[in-house]
Amino acid sequence: MYKKILAILIIVLAPLLILHGETVKVASNEGVELMNTVWVLANGTADTATSRVVSERFGAFTEHEAVKLLRRRSSESAIHYVRNFEQVILPYMGLKIEIGAGGEIGFDMGELEEGKMLYPYWKREMMESFLHSLGDFYRRSKFHDYYIAADEQNQRAIEAFERVYGNIDMSKVNGILGSKIKEVQFIAPITRLSKEYSVPFVFVDGEPLPMFYDVDSELQHPSHFAPFNILSPYGNDPLLGLLTALYVKEEHTQERWDGGTPGFIHAVSEILKSYCRNCDTGGFQVWNFMSRWMPILLANEYCKDDEHARAQYIRKADEMGFVWHRDAIDFMQYYYQDRDKYKTIADFMPQIKAYVAYLPEILDELTADYDAAMHPYAISVYPAQNTVLDMRGDSIEIVVRFSQAIMENSTVTIGINSLYKDYDQRLATDYSLPDRHTLKFRMETKTAKEIGFYGIRIISIFHENKYEYLNPDTRDFNITYFQPKQ
Repeated sequence: MYKKILAILIIVLAPLLILHGETVKVASNEGVELMNTVWVLANGTADTATSRVVSERFGAFTEHEAVKLLRRRSSESAIHYVRNFEQVILPYMGLKIEIGAGGEIGFDMGELEEGKMLYPYWKREMMESFLHSLGDFYRRSKFHDYYIAADEQNQRAIEAFERVYGNIDMSKVNGILGSKIKEVQFIAPITRLSKEYSVPFVFVDGEPLPMFYDVDSELQHPSHFAPFNILSPYGNDPLLGLLTALYVKEEHTQERWDGGTPGFIHAVSEILKSYCRNCDTGGFQVWNFMSRWMPILLANEYCKDDEHARAQYIRKADEMGFVWHRDAIDFMQYYYQDRDKYKTIADFMPQIKAYVAYLPEILDELTADYDAAMHPYAISVYPAQNTVLDMRGDSIEIVVRFSQAIMENSTVTIGINSLYKDYDQRLATDYSLPDRHTLKFRMETKTAKEIGFYGIRIISIFHENKYEYLNPDTRDFNITYFQPKQ
């Protein structure tokens, strides 16, 4: 049973990146697995294979003092965001603990000081009590035997993910950020903390950067799993996850959000209030805002030679509601063209901040242009509506011109449909978009005679994930009627 579950790890383990041209180490960590195991026992069985193994293997210890203490600590952090952050704290503690030969658990209490990651989430007295009981759990449960037994299978899983995720060129990342990263190490989370999240750490030149993983347990291929930093919402993109972690690290060490650019903080506040439709502005701050947008902007440069990937990152910005993103891509060229002046992305941040500070002055215009692009409607149809058609052939070609270019990655559906129901009948499956403003498709003459009308809907994946209909007034199909020739 245990070997079977470990084999599944090759499928469901969160992805690990191996970066071209750099030293990359991928490993599991006993301290991290110990902390994750206690978390699973304290918070119930998550819907993951590994957590079910934990519950089965350590079921007799669900009322152990270490588990009960962590359970109480978790209940005190009932707010969802805090609980998620706790899932970063615990593996971090796992990395920091020292496990002695006799199973004693040691820990540097300096990690509880202000400015460290554990501050103010764990206090000294609580930590001492927890570490004492954790050592007892470690010895009584024979956790070390459990961990060692999985070593061979863990290595196979790690190697599999190294093969799958060997597609990020770190020299490009270094070039874009102006960084000089020499070594990247990923800590593999063998035991996930919940169905949604696992929390590994990536070490960049020895410095740990926390990253969340957004995991759907129903997906069965590792390419569906990818990292993203705690500050980022991107749950399906390893490049964005890494760029976010590195960008946030750069900004927190070299730039301060609240200085250097008059009006920047106020501008972000106005942007969030007036436009960012997909943002939870109640808890939003400047660093949230920038750490969501900037990695997408940087990824566009990374993928400048890959039109498909570039379009995906532009779409991500559209989903977030960043209406200025496409113009910002052009603005970023000054950074890439003048690298003698701007050695790192931090050097260019005053320009970006000034750019953002100006946006509220033109947001109404930008929003109007953006909304127009998001709601195309038919401006002409040939054959025209309510005209007599020659139906002597097997099919009729229909050409529709739109007010705006149809966005890439859109799906066009031609059929009969009511607004709140699934399609009653699909009338055409083959179509072409010769110039993004024009839709061409053929409909069988028999169908046209029997039905006499058809509808078109464009389905696009944008912010708020709403369907965009051709007619913005009725929010339904534009209906074209035939008058068959008698």
